[in-house]
Amino acid sequence: MKASLILLHTMILFGLTNLSAQSDSKTVNILFRNNGILPRKFSFITYSPGDSSNDVFADFIFPGFSKKLKLKPGTKVYLANQKEVNSVMSGKKIDTQKPFYTVQATDNNTVINLRQ
Repeated sequence: MKASLILLHTMILFGLTNLSAQSDSKTVNILFRNNGILPRKFSFITYSPGDSSNDVFADFIFPGFSKKLKLKPGTKVYLANQKEVNSVMSGKKIDTQKPFYTVQATDNNTVINLRQ
């Protein structure tokens, strides 16, 4: 009985670990760094492949610090101003514009400077 409980516990642990590894392999960590000299609010709008909706993130980032986003490869990232954020929040799309950055599968832990 004790041996089968240990075996069951090990199988569950392995299954959960394996499941989380699979879901993590479909995303890429990207670091967006404020390379300016002043703290600044950055607004990100993202469009993931196969997703009909968008995501909007806004954050104040201090100089030299980064915002880490976990994104699917192929995701288009837009740096947006307040007018674009308001437009997207009202249901419109901006995905026909040129994106600031498009995530690649090989970009894991890549640092992208926000001021160019």
